[in-house]
Amino acid sequence: MGKKTNILIAAAAVAAAMAAVNRSVYRRAERRRPSGGKTYRWRYGNISYTVSGRGTPVLLVHSPVMGADRTEWRRKAESLSKSHRVYAIDLLGYGMSDKPGITYSSYLYSSLLNDFVREVIREKTAAVGANETASILLAAQALDRNAYSGLVLINPAGIGTPSKQYPLLRNILNMPFLGTAFYSLLCSKMGVWLFYKKVCGIRDKDITDEMVDARHLSAHMGGVNGRLPVIAHLAGYFDVDSEGLLKKATVPVKIVKR
Repeated sequence: MGKKTNILIAAAAVAAAMAAVNRSVYRRAERRRPSGGKTYRWRYGNISYTVSGRGTPVLLVHSPVMGADRTEWRRKAESLSKSHRVYAIDLLGYGMSDKPGITYSSYLYSSLLNDFVREVIREKTAAVGANETASILLAAQALDRNAYSGLVLINPAGIGTPSKQYPLLRNILNMPFLGTAFYSLLCSKMGVWLFYKKVCGIRDKDITDEMVDARHLSAHMGGVNGRLPVIAHLAGYFDVDSEGLLKKATVPVKIVKR
């Protein structure tokens, strides 16, 4: 056999080995899928959420980063539920919600949040989000001015910095093999540990095995399509003109900088 043939055989063997490892990781994640929560049957897939407490409604929306889910707000939800009815959802493509093979964008999530408020909460709601999710909430409020009583935006993206999209990056990473390989590396336990250290700024000694395991599990439940919203996020498809939308907001908006 020639040199090129040997290279192709070796590449195919590596690809097959990676695919086998990935299948094993996803199968283990499904076996460990937590129970509990409620389900909202949205037009693009089932949305998992929890509700606790009594009083005026508050909707907590997690960040659109790898391995994110509603547990990001666990402590805040416990505190708020003493005086509010608190809803915390897993966005489509994250956590225990369905992960369909569709195009993910800020408009998709704005529509999801508005439908959730209208069909599940059924009254004006105070909503809380961070980073790109905070910006998506601004877009959601612009689409439905009757859905929200107020917004709390933590470090909202798109204020002071122009939004950018990278369609070539998204197209490359959406390729099944390249995208899956990239996502597997990004969401490996080492990748999750580096995320906490480099992105979240958490000290080494404060990053526990439980934290890493929980985010790793969330990233792998539901199969390989979990990569799609993460890739869309990295390619800027959740960015919106937050500054422009903020000026047009028709409800009280509190911005929290951390």
